[in-house]
Amino acid sequence: MDTQNSQTSPISQIMNSFDVSFFKAIEESVNNSFAQAQLTSQRMFKEPEQVSGRAQLRHCLCESGMREVAENFGLVSHALHTEPRGGRYSVIQNRNIFILRTNIQTHCGTPRATKFRQEWSQFNAWLEPQQMDLFQEVKEPPADKLCAMLVVSAQNQIGDQELPAYVGIGVPHSDLSGWIFRMSISEILALYHDQDTEHSPQHEPQVIIKDKAFPVLKKKNDGKN
Repeated sequence: MDTQNSQTSPISQIMNSFDVSFFKAIEESVNNSFAQAQLTSQRMFKEPEQVSGRAQLRHCLCESGMREVAENFGLVSHALHTEPRGGRYSVIQNRNIFILRTNIQTHCGTPRATKFRQEWSQFNAWLEPQQMDLFQEVKEPPADKLCAMLVVSAQNQIGDQELPAYVGIGVPHSDLSGWIFRMSISEILALYHDQDTEHSPQHEPQVIIKDKAFPVLKKKNDGKN
């Protein structure tokens, strides 16, 4: 985890830029994309082609689904061309935060280091400790942009193919060597909940009802009726 304070940490910046309902919608969109890809591949392809067909459908549906969620929340979204051209990839922007999508893998490691991902991840250089050079002045990288990635992993072949194994948000190192931080959507939603609880008005003071019962000594039976 980074050493920034709570106001400038990546997760704080992300939570300040995106509403909790945005992440709920992202998770729901990914779940729907996986379910639709499984059902469509079974209907359209014979068994030998189902795996590759399902993978392509997941990619396309997750891409369009991410942009659709962004548009529903009034956020800027782009389907940009790769360089050299040959593919497209989606980017969501809100303020200084940019969210891309990783390629779907069976693990939660950093994504394939394509040219466009390497370029975007350079935004995160300011989060990493700078190597001091006594003979050269080193300028700190600007801390005005942040690249995050939607991390989705798939079940292995014996798992339920209609559901992703993992859906989360990660902030990669500038060289894509690893994650500065990565959290599942469930963990992020819990942080929003904790934040709301911390800033909620104080609860009504607890009312303690005192026990008004008091012991009564049993009268001694003196044998009289």
